[in-house]
Formats: sequence, C-alpha cells, structure tokens
Amino acid sequence: MRLRRLYSNKPEIFNTIEFHDGLNVVVGEIRLPENLDRDTHNLGKTLLGEVIDFCLLKKREKDQFLFAHEQFKDFVFFLTIERDDGGFITVRRAVKSASKASILTHEDPTDEFTTALQGDWDHWELAFDASKRLLEGLLCLSALKPWGFRQAIGFSLRTQEDYGEPFKLAKHAGKHEEWKPLLAHILGLDSQVFSKHFELATALKEKLALKNLLAVELDGLDDRDRLRTRIKIQEFEVQRHEAELEVYNFELADKEINRELVDNLESRIADLNSRRYYLETSKKRIEDSIASKVVVKLDDVRKVFAQSKVYFGDQLTKDFDDLIAFNKAISSERTAYLKTELRVVEDELQSIASSLTALNAERASALAVLQNTNTFSKYKQLSRKLVTLQATLENLQKQDVAVDRLVKLKSELTKLQHEQDLVAEQLQAAIDNAGERYQTIKVGVDAIIYKVLNQHAALYTDLNTSSGNPEYRIEVLGDAGQETDAGRGNTYGRLLCIAFDMAVQQAYADEAFPHFVFHDGVLETLETRKKLNLIDVMREHTSHGLQQIITVLDSELPIVDGERFAFEDDEVILRLHDEGHLGRLFKMPTW
Repeated sequence: MRLRRLYSNKPEIFNTIEFHDGLNVVVGEIRLPENLDRDTHNLGKTLLGEVIDFCLLKKREKDQFLFAHEQFKDFVFFLTIERDDGGFITVRRAVKSASKASILTHEDPTDEFTTALQGDWDHWELAFDASKRLLEGLLCLSALKPWGFRQAIGFSLRTQEDYGEPFKLAKHAGKHEEWKPLLAHILGLDSQVFSKHFELATALKEKLALKNLLAVELDGLDDRDRLRTRIKIQEFEVQRHEAELEVYNFELADKEINRELVDNLESRIADLNSRRYYLETSKKRIEDSIASKVVVKLDDVRKVFAQSKVYFGDQLTKDFDDLIAFNKAISSERTAYLKTELRVVEDELQSIASSLTALNAERASALAVLQNTNTFSKYKQLSRKLVTLQATLENLQKQDVAVDRLVKLKSELTKLQHEQDLVAEQLQAAIDNAGERYQTIKVGVDAIIYKVLNQHAALYTDLNTSSGNPEYRIEVLGDAGQETDAGRGNTYGRLLCIAFDMAVQQAYADEAFPHFVFHDGVLETLETRKKLNLIDVMREHTSHGLQQIITVLDSELPIVDGERFAFEDDEVILRLHDEGHLGRLFKMPTW
C-alpha cells in the first residue's frame, strides 16, 4: 500500500499533490525575515498529514481543522492509493458528508474523478463503517490481520503530537489494551498472549472494583453466620411489631377509643368514689354505735341519793331495775339492727371497690392510647418503627446476597490471579523466544540510530514489576553499553520514533503492509551532521521499497560548505512559502 495522488474539487485552492516511490519532501520556505524566529508559520505542511488521514477514513472529530472552520465545508478530497497486488483505489470523501465515502478501483494512477458522476463510482456514499470494511478488503493488508488498517495506520502518519515516544501514539493515551497487543503483533511477538494478559487485567480490575464496592455495602458484615443470626433477630422484631400493630388496629376499630369514652369513665369513677365516701362514713357511724353501751350501777345511784339526803326506797329500786332491764332489751335489738346495716354497707363497699378497679384499669388503658393530643400518634409511631425495622431487614437480606456474591467473587479472583500468573510466564516466554521479525526490527533500529548518532540503541520488551504489563523501550547506549538519558529528550525522542517506523517498514518490505510513512518536521532540533546522516539513511531506505513523506522548513536544512542543503528536485513534491496565501497548502487567507 502506497499513496499516489491527493487532490480536491477546488484545485485553485488545494493543488494536486503527486506522490512517488522513495523520498517525498514537502519544503516550507521562510522568505520573510520577520518569520524566521517564529515557531509556527501557517504554511500547512502539518495539515497535509491530517488531510491524508481524513481520506484514509479517520473518524470525524470536531476539533479537526476541516470541521472547525466554515471555509472548508464545501471541500471534497480524493486520495489515490496503490495496492500491493497492483491496481489503484480512489477514495472520495466530502467534508460536508464526512460520515460517508465513495470508492472506485481503476488501473491508471493519473485518472482524476472530480467530475465523475454517481454512477461512475463502484460504491457511492457508503456509510462510514461500511466504507472502512470495503477499503479494508480492497487493500488486503494480510500482514496486519486480525487488526484493521485503521488501527495500524497511526504508525505511518506521525504528527507532531506522536513524537512523545516511539510506541505510544497520541491517540493511544491511557488505552494499553488497544495498542500494546497490536504493537506486539507488528514486532513479531505472540499478540494473543498480550491480548490475553490485558483481558485478564481488565477482568481483575473490574472484579476488584466490585469486591471493594461489596465491602462498602457489607460494612464489615462479611461473616455469613454472624449476618444470618442478625437477620433472624431482625425478623423476630418485625413480626413482633407487626403483631402489636395488628392488635392496635383492632383496638381502634372495636373499642372506638376516644376522648368521650375517657370522660365517661371519669364521671362513673367520680360517682362511685362519692358513693364509697358516703358508705365509709355510714360504716364508721354504725361501728361507733355498736361499740357504745349504756351501763348503770344501782349501788352508785343509792350513794348519790344518800348524799342528797333523799330516801331511795324499795319501790324506787324496783322501778329503776325494771328501767335498766328495759334499756338492755332495747340496746340488744338496736345492735342487731346496726350489725345487719353494717353488712349491707360493707357488701356495697366491696362491690364499689371491684368496679373502681375495673374502671381505673379501663381508664388507664384508654389514656395510654390517648396520651398525646393526636389519637393516632402511637399508631403512626409504631408504623414508622415497623418501616425502619423492615428496611433494616431488607438491607441485611441484601447484605446476605452480597456475601454470597463476595464469596463467589473471591473464588473468581483467585482463579483469575492464577490465570494471570500463568499468562505472565507465557508473556516472558513470548519475549524470550521471539522470532526473526522481532530481531530484524531490533537490528534495524540500532543500525539507523548508529548511522545518525554514532551510538547504539537497544529495543527491548520487559514486564512492569508492579502491574505485570509489557513495556516497550528503546534506549540510546553510551560507549560502555550503559543506558543514557539521550533517548528521553525531545531531540532524540523524535529520532527514535522515526528510526522505529523505518525499521518496521524494512521488516515488512516483502509483505502486504502499509509501505509509506509520513513524518512531520523530521529534521527539527537535530545538529547539522545528524541531519545529513538522517537524510542519507532515509534515502538508503527507499531502496527497500519505503515511500517516505517528510516535511521540513528550509531554515532547518543544514549548511554544507557555506551553502544550505537542498533536496533533489525529483524528491520535492511540494514547496510552500510565507509570501502571501498563495504559498500555503490551502491558498486562502489564514483562519
């Protein structure tokens, strides 16, 4: 797969660009002195990579310049691609309908289709996913399978954001499982083992998160026997309160307890207390009457008469004796009557006492219900308590289910961790026993870096000690073979990216693979000698079938023997400059 032609429906604004085999250079010329020290020049050399990516069916993103600016809405772009097995494919994609694409196969790379009608296309305005599937099939990049061309094309289109490190592109941020198995495949490692590792890592992460969540829900109650004991206690409390509430409901319905009932009870109790007081008084009077007796002594009467000089004769004695006898007879009858009356009073008092006991108990029961101003306050309170108890019971029952899930989850985690340990061994074995392709890419990276820097570079893969994740690394080595910090800076970091891409291309030279790379700002920050060395290396690699598309500023070209280096005319495919909008990629005012 190589690029052959890029053009648009507006050739007066976006000129046709012809790509050829070998080195394709886009030169940005800074002609105005005031622009020499500027970091950006708005020439559009970087935008070229974005337009190519758009035509290769990159998913629409709102911050892409084609969608962020109104002046591009009517553009339609066409990209002609050469297939490895011969023949050409042209992809048509309009900014306005970016969710669709049209595809046509043909034999002549110079054919242009800006005016082609709908019926001229093999496939017109296909939906986005269908377009990708069709292009995937037509390109037939078997060396990438089971990955699609869009997943790997990032390593052929290096933008300024993709120079952070050789292996991790800007779009790969934070998604190891999406690109590390792919890169393993590209490097010639066993990608299935890498994929399995990340599948297990993802599953473990999810289950550990679920375990932590369950632990929060259980709040320490992860002992099943203890939890189920609490459930039984809570069930008893719920049943007890349900029974009490049911009884209370019957009381309200059957007894019709209200304030009028209590008032009636109060009146009856008061009447009985009044009657009891009267009877108690009567009882005291009767008892006092019974206790009182008239005692008359005849000798004492005679003494009184004698002292008074009054004669107490025999007849008087007889009459007085008769009076005493009569009084005794009257007193005996009266006592018998009083005792009868006392028994009646005592019986009534006993009856009143029993009635008062019953009435007071009834009054106390009624007042217990009506202790608040609201008759149903106790009912509501009991209902609320029952709801709380039921909620607690439901929560405990959910915790019981959660404990079962936690037990099962722990078993699954143990199994997954065992599998992960096995896969870790397989990962290490895959790295240790890597095939020829891995070795070819290693040698290729080292050879390129050595030719440019006169230092060796070591590409290797190891396993992270904390996460177990595979890590890809390239180190620039010192004279004694030790690691240096050179590869960690922006200057050599960019060079390592370029070297990696070129080494991969060399390893896949004879296979169905994307055989082009786009490197934006390829010479930036390098020293003069290293720039010349890199240019020589890039030219050398064109002999391996690599189509290399690079962008440079003329101010970055090295000075050789007092003159600025110049690429060959047949290497330069596009010249841009800063003298007005006609020198830009899009010949229009800046936006």
